Amino acid sequence: MDKWENEIKKMHNEEVPKVVQKRMQETVKSLPERNNMKKWRYLAISAVLSLCIMSGMSYLSPAFAQTLKSIPVIGSVAEYIGDLGMKNGYEKGVGVSLQEESELDNKSEIFTDDFIDSVKFTESYFDGTSIYLGFLLRTEDIDRSQIDKNDLIKNLRFSGITINGTRSGYAGGVKDLQRITENTYAGAFKFNMINNQQVTSPFKLGFHLQDTLIDIKVQQSGEIERYPITVSSENQSLELNFKEVSFTPLMTKISIESITDKTSQQPLPRYHLLVQDEAGRVLKQIDMLHQADGTQLLDNGEKSVYDFHFEPIDEVPQSLTVIPYTRSDNEGEATVHRDSWNGTSLTLSQGPMGNIIIQNVVRKDDNVTIRFKTTGKNPFHQMEYFNIEDNEGNNFEYLTPNRMGKQTFEQTYLDFPKNSKVHFRVTEQDEHRYLTDLKASLPIK
Repeated sequence: MDKWENEIKKMHNEEVPKVVQKRMQETVKSLPERNNMKKWRYLAISAVLSLCIMSGMSYLSPAFAQTLKSIPVIGSVAEYIGDLGMKNGYEKGVGVSLQEESELDNKSEIFTDDFIDSVKFTESYFDGTSIYLGFLLRTEDIDRSQIDKNDLIKNLRFSGITINGTRSGYAGGVKDLQRITENTYAGAFKFNMINNQQVTSPFKLGFHLQDTLIDIKVQQSGEIERYPITVSSENQSLELNFKEVSFTPLMTKISIESITDKTSQQPLPRYHLLVQDEAGRVLKQIDMLHQADGTQLLDNGEKSVYDFHFEPIDEVPQSLTVIPYTRSDNEGEATVHRDSWNGTSLTLSQGPMGNIIIQNVVRKDDNVTIRFKTTGKNPFHQMEYFNIEDNEGNNFEYLTPNRMGKQTFEQTYLDFPKNSKVHFRVTEQDEHRYLTDLKASLPIK
């Protein structure tokens, strides 16, 4: 644990990171007014944290370390992770801390190479289907400009997943990685159950991270609500049999039996799902899994079973609308549009995909928050091709977008130069090919 205490000591002359300042402010503002004592308690803790970091903290006592863990601002790496499933699990309180276990047996702290100094697992989330492991990654003490985040992710390779020592039907990888200080990143692994393997909680999750064996106790927290579905749709190339919709604190899952016709004159490429709730709100897709044990060769085709994971829903809806589609990303050089913020509403064309309407820009300290609306069918497709730049054309790290309405979002970008104008960059894209003949309404209740 010395390396992590040394990291805290090293930070004693550093400014409180912008993202932490923002989380502090948001946390204090969100506290209920009727509980003034509690609000003042958090204000005091925030002040102590700021004072210790800025004025110098040569010693981190166990009591103070425990106090830091209890502060909502830095209580979970889920605060920084962009995955909506893990975020919702944290907000619903279904995460299980690994701090105590890692301090006792040191098995959840490992050391690797390739600029990575250490990785420490902090928390787990398990809903009976998928597992998230939150972690903090410490890089070597070098200039962060020499470190590519994608290279860090590539070096976090793992293999040999086991449950209670037995090889498991789980697959997964790094779900997200976000820098929170000069040499520290918050990240998450996600392990998805394949072949419908059932496990009894609690259990030991084992895997090799590079050459190091990791063995972490995982327990389920949160309930699964399952709803059998008997809805089918088909065209000349594909038949879809919807089998089940399930809801957990980490996801909305749709299970489908897919039958392809290999004799069709129009073979269908890999498809995705556009899913809308009753209000027409599009759910963000998190994952898509092919359940290998459901694959069966037929005389004229193939039957497969897929699980599609989408962002979690707070309340189980009466129904969901599903429209399969195939991606139509442009090949070759795409048309790019740029414009700058001048204080008034701005419409940016993304071609057939739709428009992005910039409604407002708020600058506070080094952060820039953009409020925008999408006009196309799939807002998350549009966001893939939208960014902001400074006068030099640089891009910036950002927090997870907050949904403000059906197709209205706010996104905050960090460490934006104060002396630069805010410039927008969008790319034109063809609309996805929506297979409306396979559209289905799934009754839930």
